[in-house]
Amino acid sequence: MASKTKRPSGDNNSDGLVDASKKIRLATDQGSLTLRNLSGNSRPTSTSRRSVIHAEVDGSGFQVLLKGHGRLRRQFKVLEVDASGVINSNSGWQPVRKALSQGWESVFGDVIKADGVIGRSTNADVNGNGLLDRGQARGYQILAGSDSDEAVTLRSSNGKPLSKHSSKRWDAVQAVSVEDGFQVLLQKGSRRKPAFKLLNVGADGITTEKSAWLPQAEALFAGWDVRFKSSILESSSSGGTVDAASVGDQDHIYVSPDGSDSNPGSFELPLATITYASTLAQPGDQIKLRGGTYKERVYINDLHGTEDEPITISNYDDEKVVIEGAKGIESEWVSYEAISGKQQLILMLLSYSLMTRCSSGRAGQTSVNIGMNTMSPMEIIRLQAATGI
Repeated sequence: MASKTKRPSGDNNSDGLVDASKKIRLATDQGSLTLRNLSGNSRPTSTSRRSVIHAEVDGSGFQVLLKGHGRLRRQFKVLEVDASGVINSNSGWQPVRKALSQGWESVFGDVIKADGVIGRSTNADVNGNGLLDRGQARGYQILAGSDSDEAVTLRSSNGKPLSKHSSKRWDAVQAVSVEDGFQVLLQKGSRRKPAFKLLNVGADGITTEKSAWLPQAEALFAGWDVRFKSSILESSSSGGTVDAASVGDQDHIYVSPDGSDSNPGSFELPLATITYASTLAQPGDQIKLRGGTYKERVYINDLHGTEDEPITISNYDDEKVVIEGAKGIESEWVSYEAISGKQQLILMLLSYSLMTRCSSGRAGQTSVNIGMNTMSPMEIIRLQAATGI
């Protein structure tokens, strides 16, 4: 392990580097020492690819830790530097796992994985939530017991592994052992409006039963295992799983012909279009349509419902919903008898043009909307030639 010496002036944060320097300069008892490569060139403190974060005395020389950015994110490199500040060798870029296993935090401190532990933790469940801390992107691992490192993969009712990527809206936040297997607490929503669901899971990790999503107050009094109480209460102060997922009323998104797509989609402030609501829907969401006529062309693409949590669209509380693609007539109405003969000719030609384009039974209504923008420029020229206008 490198020896730790008292830092000289110019290194107020004790990272072994001269503060606010654009070039890498090591803080030593004899003053600052500029880092150079074998060609004698100094090196910048930070670039788009990496930055220097710590330096330590190592025998007669130094070790310098670099942190990668961009494509090198979550990778680290150690430079071996001689007493004159020249880089003799480097470790190459290493991922966090290898950096920890090589003992770099024993040299530089808790800076590679800032988790309060120097090096790799021997505790598989540091936060004590009953889930293995590592590998949650591949699948949540339920620990078989508090004193055991054996884990069971959490799975849906059809046997599919559930992971942090199974849903953009929820996370598994705690697991407890029960007589016939496990119970797992899921959380979703924002910090201000968290919601919870309880999974009953067999000893093999397969979900056998699940509750509905409940708001925080109801979850506290739902009769669930008392061991979940702290997780439910802490959600308000520590934050939910996805703050951006505060659309609608928990897992409901409301739409109304009188709404606005700038609204949050709640019961009081509904959205206006079914199409936009579908772009916000996540697995388990219910899109509820308030009564009225929706004059829109509905496009629904790229939905990601699951067998366990489908996305549904239905009318709210048996209210009558009509969806039609035609838009309302907004131009001014003019009496047919009050217009001139030439204008009547234009009206008839326009009506014929529009009627031939309609594919629904609403051609009669559409044709009386005298809008020149519905015709091509060539058709307008032909009308002008025919009428002398």
